[in-house]
Amino acid sequence: KVDQTAKNASLELVVKATPGSSFARELKDGIAKPSYFASAIDESIPLSGSISFMMDKLGRKTMLDLFNLGEQESNRGLAGLDRDVAVEDIPGQQATQDLFDALRETIKEGHLDGFVQFFGEPGEKFVIVGGVKLMNSSAFGSGLSDVLEQASRTDANMDVELGVDSYGDIVFHRLSSRNRDAGDKRMFGQESALYFGTDNQALWFCVGGDAAIPTLRTAIDRIAAGNDTGLRRGELAPFQVIVNLTEWININQSDGDQPGRFAALALEAFDANGSDVIRADARLLKNGFRVRIQFENGFLRLIGLAISGRIERRQAL
Repeated sequence: KVDQTAKNASLELVVKATPGSSFARELKDGIAKPSYFASAIDESIPLSGSISFMMDKLGRKTMLDLFNLGEQESNRGLAGLDRDVAVEDIPGQQATQDLFDALRETIKEGHLDGFVQFFGEPGEKFVIVGGVKLMNSSAFGSGLSDVLEQASRTDANMDVELGVDSYGDIVFHRLSSRNRDAGDKRMFGQESALYFGTDNQALWFCVGGDAAIPTLRTAIDRIAAGNDTGLRRGELAPFQVIVNLTEWININQSDGDQPGRFAALALEAFDANGSDVIRADARLLKNGFRVRIQFENGFLRLIGLAISGRIERRQAL
């Protein structure tokens, strides 16, 4: 569909369930649930996304099996045991049990709820922030920090620093790699790292340098304020992603380099504020759901510029 009034284009896929089917029953029970992070979505940054839906029985069983295997292999690695050591001979650890018990409780409850955002502007260092709603998240955070601290003793490429910062009930820990590539340093800075912490609601994380934790604090405050005001538009979207394409084109341009042909056309097409936005979401309908991808008018102009440029090149030949 092309909307000449709104000056955008959209592609929609509508899925309907056969009445009486197991899929119809799942939809009736509700595959979507209000997201704790509903207020995090921000259309002004390079990328903002969220997911919030209820898992079916098969999905829950699959995830529980994966977490059981994950706990087993984590214990094996922390004990420094070879792959041929029998499962019954792998010693258990309280830290890994706390970590995976929290994950198992979350999966049994069935609600997958999280968000991720990418902040920054060309010429500056970038930051990724996010959060995942967890049952018994405090136990998960404590178990994770203990597991990572133990792992750092056996892995010379990883440093773990506990309690480097705090915000309210959240205590942040720092995880950094000693072998970061040049692209990672250029995007996030020379001293960037992964920071994570938990409160009684969620696991919070961010990637970046000095601006990482302050940026995450702002996101946490925004989410808390949104939850205090009650329901908001879009909180029942099982899936949402918003991308500002101009930001990504500029991110991939090295300092002083001239943009390639596609990048040059795109930057010309996206000259108006907000014309470069892609929105993708999933919404529930009666007996089904709808997946929609919306392109703002800059993409229509990009198609026109590409076609006219091709015609001009042929005429020149």
